[in-house]
Amino acid sequence: MRKTLLSFLTLLLLIAGVEGAMAQTKTVTFDATKDLGKDAALSKDGVTIKAVTKHCELANTAKYSFYKNYPVTFTSTVGNITKVVFTCDAIGDRRHGPGCFREPSTGTYSYLDSIGTWAGDANSFTLTPKTNPVWVKKIEVTIGKDTKKETTVSFATPSYTFTQGSDDAKNFKGQKAIVMDGTNIISDATVTYTLDPNNTDLTTIDTGNGTVVLNENKTGSVKVTAAFAGNDIYEPSKASYTINVGPKTTGDGMEANPYTVADLILLNKSNVLPTGKIYVKGIISKVGELDSSYGELNYYISDDGNEASELEVYNGLGLNGDKFTAVTDLEAGWTVTVMGTPTFYKNTTLGIAQGSQITNIIKPQIGTPVITGTSLFLNNTQVAISCDNADAKIYYTLDGTKPTTANTLYSGAFTLDKTATVTAVAYVNGKAGKEAQISFTKVDEKQITTVADALAKTDNTVVYVKGIVAQTQKYNSNYTNLNYYLSDDGTSASTLEVYHGKYLNDTDITNEYQIVRGDEVIVAGTITTYNNVKELKDAILLSLTEGKETTTITTTGWATYVSRRPVDFSNASVKAYTVKYNATSNTITLSPVTKIPGNTAVVLKGNEGTYTLDHTESADALTGNNLEFDYADKSITTAKTFYVLTKVGNICGFYPMATGEMLPAYKGYIYIKDTTAAKAFYALGNTTTGINNTVVGKPQRDMRYNLAGQRTGKSYKGIVILNGKKVIVR
Repeated sequence: MRKTLLSFLTLLLLIAGVEGAMAQTKTVTFDATKDLGKDAALSKDGVTIKAVTKHCELANTAKYSFYKNYPVTFTSTVGNITKVVFTCDAIGDRRHGPGCFREPSTGTYSYLDSIGTWAGDANSFTLTPKTNPVWVKKIEVTIGKDTKKETTVSFATPSYTFTQGSDDAKNFKGQKAIVMDGTNIISDATVTYTLDPNNTDLTTIDTGNGTVVLNENKTGSVKVTAAFAGNDIYEPSKASYTINVGPKTTGDGMEANPYTVADLILLNKSNVLPTGKIYVKGIISKVGELDSSYGELNYYISDDGNEASELEVYNGLGLNGDKFTAVTDLEAGWTVTVMGTPTFYKNTTLGIAQGSQITNIIKPQIGTPVITGTSLFLNNTQVAISCDNADAKIYYTLDGTKPTTANTLYSGAFTLDKTATVTAVAYVNGKAGKEAQISFTKVDEKQITTVADALAKTDNTVVYVKGIVAQTQKYNSNYTNLNYYLSDDGTSASTLEVYHGKYLNDTDITNEYQIVRGDEVIVAGTITTYNNVKELKDAILLSLTEGKETTTITTTGWATYVSRRPVDFSNASVKAYTVKYNATSNTITLSPVTKIPGNTAVVLKGNEGTYTLDHTESADALTGNNLEFDYADKSITTAKTFYVLTKVGNICGFYPMATGEMLPAYKGYIYIKDTTAAKAFYALGNTTTGINNTVVGKPQRDMRYNLAGQRTGKSYKGIVILNGKKVIVR
C-alpha cells in the first residue's frame, strides 16, 4: 500500500515537473508605439535593452532607432534569453532593415525580409548596426527553453494580385496551408482560416478548408490567415497570404510593362497598393536633396512631368543601384523606370520606399523647331512651326531676338503680311532647345519688272519678274522641279528660262498640270547666263494665275488644239476628235471624245468664234490617238513624214510639211514613218472647211486626187480634186 502511494506521489511530481518545464518559456514584447524608454535604456518584465546615450532613440512612439556602429545590449534577470525577434521598418540589408545588424557577441543572427532573429542561450549579449542605422517597430524577447516542438505554417504563394473582373480572379479558389514540424508535414493538423479584415464584400472564405470566392464587382485587399492552435506536442503557428484585387491599369508593374504614376494612385485609392517590388515609369518633375553619405537622392516623378500628380521616390539609388554623387545627376524632364516598393512616406505621401533603384533612363532630346512658309511673298504668307517633341512648347518672336517663355506661345499657323524674322525655340519641361530662324520678306509691287526688263539685267541681279508661261519642258516624274519659259505676251519669242522651278510655297512639282502655257506668274530669282540663254536661278514662285483654255475657230470650222490642263467638252459648243492613222489602209479616222487630259492634241470642229473651255479635275489618257505635238519648235528633215491640218484650195485635211519647214511647238500633227506609202494629203471629209493658224502648203498644179486623198491618173472617172477644186470627170 505504501509502495503504491509512493509511486502515485512520484507520478504526480513527474507530471508537475513536465508542466513546469513546459511553462518555463515566456516572451517579453516591446512595442515602439507603447513601450517607451529613457536615457538610452528600456526595461520590461526583467528584460533590459540598453544602447549608447545620444546614439539611439527609444521613445520615438513610432520606432526604436539604433545608430550605426553603436552596440545595443540585451540583458535578462529572469532567465537566459534564447531568442530575440526584430520587426523592422525596412527589408533586408537596406537602410533601416534587419540586415544592418552584425557581430552578435554570442549566439547567431539571421534575417529575412523585414524580420531579424537572434538565437542563442545567454543572459546578456550585444548586437551592433554596422552598415546602416536600424529602425525597429517591435522586439520580442523569448526567455527560457520550450520542450514543445516548433511548427511552421506556410503557403506556396505569399500573395496574389488580380485585375477586377478578370478570368483569373473569377477562377481563383484560394490555397491550402501546410503545417510542418521541421521537415515533416503534420498531416492531421487542424487549421482554421480567417480574413483580415473580414471583408465579405470582397471575398468569402470557408474557415475549415480555406476556399475563397472573390466578388467580381469589388476591388480591395484582404489577408488570409491560416492558424494551427498547437497541442501538448506542438507549438502553435500561423501564416498568411494576401489577395489584392485592383482596377484595370495601364501597366502591370512588371519590367516589360511598368505601372504609370496614375496606376499607383488608382491602386492606392482602391486599397490594393502593391506591397512588394514593382516597376513604375514616369517623368521626373523635380529633384530634391542628396544624402551624400549613402549616395541616395530624393526625387519626384509624374506621368506628364508636372507636379500636380506626382510620386515621391524617397532616397533612391541611381541606374542599376549606382550611388548618386550630385543633385545634378538627375534632371526634371528625364523619363525613368524605377524598381521599388510603394509606400506612404511619413504616412502622408504616396511614394517609393527607400532602397529603390532606376533601371532605365531616357534623357529627352529637345528638337530644333522647323519653320515653314514662303520666305518671299507678295501679299502675305502662312507661317507654321513644328517640333519633333510632341510635348514641347514653342515660343517665337518676329524681330530676330531669341524667344523665352515670356514671348508668344505658338498655338497654330499664323499669317505674316510684312517683312519679319521669325525665331523659335522649343521648351520641354522648362528646358530650352536650339533656336531656329528664318527671315520673311514682303515684295513691294514697285519691285516687279517685265520679262523684257529682266532680260536686260546683268548676271547676279536679283529680280522679281511678272510674265506669261510661253513654254514648258516635258514633265518628268523623276524630278521635283520643272524648267519653263516666260515672255511678256505668252509667245515663244524673247523668253526668260526659269531653271529648276518649284511650285508655290517652294513645294515640289508633282504633276504636269501645275505650271502650264498661258499661266501668269510672278517669279523671284537671280539672273544668270548659260550657253547664251538668260535664266532665273534659285527661282521662287510668288504667285500663279491659271490661264484660261481658249481656242479660236475661223469660218473653216476645223482646228487642231493642244490642251494645257484636263478639259471637259461635255457642255462646249465645239466637238473634239481623236485622229487614228491606219497604216494598212493608209487612212485616218476621227473619233469623238468628251474629256481629254492636259497636254493632249485633238481636232476641234465648230462654228466660227473664240471659245473658253471648261477645266476638269482629271481625265483618262486617250487611246488610239495618233495626233501628236512637241514642246519645242521642230525643223522638218524628211518630207512626207509630218502632216499638219491645213487647207489647200477648198480641201481641208492633213498635208505634209516640206523639208526645211519649222513645225511650231504645241502644233498638232500626224507622223507617218513610211514615206513610200504616204499620201499627198489625208482629207477630213467632203465638207469644204477651213482651219485656224494653218500652215499653208504649196499645191502642185494639175495633180488629181480622189476624195480619199489618193493620187489618180487622167483616166480616172468620177469626182476628183484638181487644183484644189472638185471636178466631175466623165
